[in-house]
Amino acid sequence: MIIALGSIWWYFVTGITIILLIIAIEKESFLACFLNIFVYTVFLQWVSHINIIGWSIDQPLKLLLYIFCYFILGILWSFVKWWLRVSERVENHLKDKAEIKINYLKKRLVEDAVTIDTPIPENLKEDWKRHQTCCNYIPERASEHKNLIATWITYWPFSLLWSLLHDFIKQVMKRIVTMLQGIYDGITRRIERNLKEDK
Repeated sequence: MIIALGSIWWYFVTGITIILLIIAIEKESFLACFLNIFVYTVFLQWVSHINIIGWSIDQPLKLLLYIFCYFILGILWSFVKWWLRVSERVENHLKDKAEIKINYLKKRLVEDAVTIDTPIPENLKEDWKRHQTCCNYIPERASEHKNLIATWITYWPFSLLWSLLHDFIKQVMKRIVTMLQGIYDGITRRIERNLKEDK
C-alpha cells in the first residue's frame, strides 16, 4: 500500500504532522494540537491500517499504564518549560531595567561615564524610586497560562523536540554572528569613512 507504515509517503505525512504540531504548540493552540493528533490517529487507523482501536480494546491495562507514564513525563516537562519561561522573562526584565537605569543616569549625570554598575546618587534616590515604578516586574501566574501548560503536558514530545531545535538553532546563529561581527564592523567603518572625508 502507498501510505503503509514505513513507506516514503507515511514518513512524509508523519513529518508534516510533527511540523504542524510544533507550529500549534508555538502558537499555544491546544485545540489545533488536538485536531492534528485526531486527524493523524484517523490516518494511522484507516489509511495506514495500524489497528490502534483493536490494540486499545485488547490491552486496556497496558494502554492505561502508557497513558499514565506519558502524562507523568508531560508534567515533569511542563515544570522545565515553566522554569525556562520565567527565567527568560526575569532575565529580559533585568536587562530592560538596566537600560532604563543607564538612560536615567545619562540624563542626570551629564559629565560622568555611566555604566550598569554606576550607583544612584543619594540626591536622586527618591526620584529613581518613583521613576522605576514604570518598569515593575509583574510575576507570572500559572492560572493565567492553563492552556499553554496543558499543551506542554499533552504534547510534551513535540514541545521538547522544538525546544531543543529552537535553542540549538538560536545558539548556532549567535555563534555565526559573533564570528562574523568583525566583517560587519569592517563594512560599517568603510561606509562611515565617507562621513569623515565629507567634513
